[in-house]
This record gives sequence, C-alpha cells and structure tokens, in this order.
Amino acid sequence: MCNANYLAKNFYTSPQSEAMTGYSSEAFLEDAALWDRLVHEDDLGRMTQAWDQARAAGTPFRCEYRVITRDEREIWVRDEATFVLDEAGNPLYAQGVMLDVTEQRRNAELLDKEREFVSVLLDAADCMIVVVDSCDGIVRFNETAERLTGYGPPHAIGKSFFTLLPAQEIPAAVEEMAAARSGTSAGRHEGLWLMRGGGVRRVVWSITALPHAESDAHLVVTGIDITAQRSLETQLGHAQKMEAVARLTEGLTHDFNNTLSVIQNYSSFLAANPSLDEAAREDVAEIEKSARNSAGLARQLLVFSRRERVKNEILDVDDIVVGLERLLRGVIGEDIDLIIRPGGNLLPVAGDPGHVEQVIANLAVNARDAMPHGGRLVIETANDRANGSDSPSHVRITVADSGAGIGAEDKGKIFEALYTTKPDGEGTGLGLAVAGRLVDDAGGHVEIESPPGLGASFHVYFPVAGQEAVPHNQPSHSHQGGGRRVVVVEDEPAVRRLVARILTENGFQVIEADQETALGHYSGSDTPDLVVTDVVMPEISGRTLVERIRKVCPDARALYMSGYTDEVMARHGILDADDFLLEKPFSAEELLNAVRQVLEE
Repeated sequence: MCNANYLAKNFYTSPQSEAMTGYSSEAFLEDAALWDRLVHEDDLGRMTQAWDQARAAGTPFRCEYRVITRDEREIWVRDEATFVLDEAGNPLYAQGVMLDVTEQRRNAELLDKEREFVSVLLDAADCMIVVVDSCDGIVRFNETAERLTGYGPPHAIGKSFFTLLPAQEIPAAVEEMAAARSGTSAGRHEGLWLMRGGGVRRVVWSITALPHAESDAHLVVTGIDITAQRSLETQLGHAQKMEAVARLTEGLTHDFNNTLSVIQNYSSFLAANPSLDEAAREDVAEIEKSARNSAGLARQLLVFSRRERVKNEILDVDDIVVGLERLLRGVIGEDIDLIIRPGGNLLPVAGDPGHVEQVIANLAVNARDAMPHGGRLVIETANDRANGSDSPSHVRITVADSGAGIGAEDKGKIFEALYTTKPDGEGTGLGLAVAGRLVDDAGGHVEIESPPGLGASFHVYFPVAGQEAVPHNQPSHSHQGGGRRVVVVEDEPAVRRLVARILTENGFQVIEADQETALGHYSGSDTPDLVVTDVVMPEISGRTLVERIRKVCPDARALYMSGYTDEVMARHGILDADDFLLEKPFSAEELLNAVRQVLEE
C-alpha cells in the first residue's frame, strides 16, 4: 500500500511494498525523483500519462508497468490508486495498492504463446478443424476448413455447425454429437459438406469432446476432404469397365474382321462372274457395300476403345465426316436432329483418320449430353483462313449444338483431364480431354463459341497438308506371281482358303498350312519365297513361326495378317519397324499390293 500527500509531500509505503521494491518510505521522501527512475524507461511515459489523466479527471488510476527493484530485478506491478480531493477539487493525496503481477504476467505470456502455437498447429493441419460450443455454435474454424468450404471466420464463427451440412446429413450429425458428449465413441462418418459459393465436398469426419469446467462439453470436429479421391476412384472404376469393354471389343472385332474378309472378297469373286444377270449383280453390290460399311464400323469400335494403330495419311475431311454419319446417329439418339454439311472441295490435311473420327465423335457425345431433352446437332466443314493468313491454311470442322451452352468459368478448364461439369458419378472428364489432345497432336487447335443460352459451337482447325489427299482405292498393279512359292498359315480355314485362292489365281504356287504343317514342311531344298501368316494363333504366334522357318529358310520373306489391335500384337512381338502387316478385313487388291511390296522390298 502507498499513500502520497501532495501538500505535505508525505510519502508512505507499507512493509509489503518495501519488500517488493527494496525501498522504504524515507528513501522516496529523500529522493523525489526516485520513483520515476524505478519505472522501466519503456513504460514511464505510458504510466505518467495515465497518472496525469486520472488526477486531472479525478478518476481512479489503474496501470500495469515494470519496475526495477533495488536488487536490479525487473518486476511487473499492477498499480491502482484513488485521489482524495479538497473542497476546491484539488488532490490532497493519493492512496492505493500495488501488486506484484510478475508471475501472473509470465503465465499470461506463456498462455498466449501456447494459444498462438495451437492456432498455428490448427491452421497448418491439412484437415478441416471446427470447434463448436455446447449449443453447437462454431467458435473456431481453421484455415483448411476456410479454404475448402469458402466460409471465412466472419461467415462461420457464431453460426450453427449444421449450416455446413446439407439437410440429409444433419440427423446423423446430431446423433454423433450426442454420442461424443455422452462419452461413447462416435466413430467416423462420410458425408457431404456445403461450400459457401455453391456445391459440395465429400468429407470423412469424426467428433471428439473437449471437457470444460462446466458439465457441458465443447466438441472438435475434424474432417478430411476426399472429394478428389472419390472422383479418382470413380474414374478408375470407369476406366476398368472401359478396359473390359475394349478387350471384349478387340476380340469380337478380330473374329468379325475374319468374317468380313471372307464376305467382302467372295462378293468380289461373284461380281467378277460374267454370267450374273443384272439383278444378281445388284444384289452382290449391296453385299459388298454392307461389308465395307461393317468394316468401317469395326474400325470405329477400335477407335473409341483407343486400340487402333496410329496412322499418318493425307485425308479428305469431308469423306470422314460423311462416313461417320451412320455411327453418330446411333450414338446421339433419335431425339436429336443430326445435320451434316460437307463443305466440298476441302484442302487435304495430314493425320490419323481414326483420330479425326474420335475428335468428331467425342464432340458429338458431349453435345448429346448437353441436350438431354433433344435438340439439334450440326456438323459442317470448310476451308478457313485461321491465324489471319491470306489464303486457306486450315480445314475447319464445326460441331454446334442447341444445348444450354458453356459457362465462362468452364471454358478455360473444359479440355483438362478429369474436369467435368456433370453431376458426381456421371462424367468421366476424359472425352473432351482426349479430343483436345488428339487435335494438339495433329498440330491443330480448338476454339469455342457459346453465347449465353444459345448452345455451344466447337471449331476444330486442322492444318492443311502440302499434298493432295490420296484416294482409298488405288489403281490396280500387275500382280503376276511368276510361280513364286508362298505358304499361307492361318488358323481360320475360310480366311486361309480365301488368301490361297487370290494368290493362286494371280500366278503364285500356294501351299495352305496350319502351324504344325508349316513348321514340318520345309527343308533346306524347299524354300518358300514368302510366308503369309496370321499374327495371333492358338499354338504359336506368327512371329515365332517365321523365326523358326527362317532357321531352315533364311531368305524367306514374311507378310503378317491380323484383325487384332496394336496392344494385342505387341504382346506377340509384331511391332518391329521392318515387319509388314496387312490389316483385316482386306480386299484382294490390298492383299496383292502387300505381297508385291514385300517381295520387291
């Protein structure tokens, strides 16, 4: 306790105060400036200002500041005093108490540091942490929760925890909170949390009770965002299904191509028969046309399962677009009006025809999904002066729909892998990403137009090639075999007989063989000029068969046939650059061209 008389200049300190500072009342009376020297220099101005203001106003003085004791210790004191005034309102003296709060201040600093440390830990945690009070109001919201949900502290603190949850999640949350407060294990819960800007996140969360002095308990809710994980699991499941479909497709397509080779070529044999009347000739022409169309469908199935061999050809884009019409009508459904507008006289482009088909098909499927209740899909082509060139430099394919259009926020992301605007579980996020990649690989680019509410138009630009498109049906060459010996090895008898007939009728000496016969037939004196073999056969691969024959007949050439895809053939070692491969189904002309190329190489 201290007492200071302003008139008599008396100064009294209690024994406790003397013990605190080390200075007696007499010391303060003898040295009027002593107290000012004892107060820490960094606190003196603040303390003096507070004293003068309180004295002038006649109000109590309260201040905490540091004091340097006689033994040079630094302590914190809480100084509280009141002023006793005379009749004129002037201060007679001040009296009050001074408490040593050094330990209290030290504990407060430690507590502040502890709180700061906990706060840093909470905000550094890679999981959402929400602290709720006994009334389920939010009292703490860490930075991860803020970042993932979009709710900052101003929007969350004081609000009910249930504002973070969709209505269907609230009953389970109420039950688990009650379980946590009662001391029973609430376990982990997977559900949806709301985002402030709209949308949801999938979260795995748990609840832990924090006991207070009161009987109620605060709760800590910790949540881990698994939205991306679940999305990837969905994509993986979809990819696995697509892989199964692709494997089934390639097996079926192999058998289908064998059958088409037989139908296509025997139809050609019939058409070459001069004794056919006109009606029969028309029937045969229809069979041939259907076989060609079916071959195109088989190839497109492999395109969509991403299993077809990559080619680089000079293309007429109009031929590709028109050829896709039948398949596209089956894909988009009857409630969408498909309009094909070939530009005509298009400049040639270089690329893989299957890739161009896949780009168009993926864009058409995307357009279909944008028109769930039907609409209009227009695919048109034209030469275009892209990039400001003076003459046509690109061929443009436009795929335009009458759907809802594409939001501005989605345009920049729409070609990103796994990005989709479809509801959870409905979109793969791969269709447009694959289309964009294929266009980039061909040196082209894609532009999007989507006025609000007026559908979307994808403009695909392929650079013009420096040469004319090559027709698919080349003029016939002379294919006289000249008696050269050819062994034909094929596990499908109908295809084997077909190849043998074509070669025999063109002057080759042909021996039909299965795998065992082919291996046992040849000795060093009976050397074939050419082995025509299927790639994938039950007992032995075509590649291995040729290698064994060449041990006896090292000069034998080889022509491989297959209706399988690159992936399957890779497992059978057929992708060397110097191997010749004839893809099924093939025409007689294509077979003879391939044989001539192998023998003349």
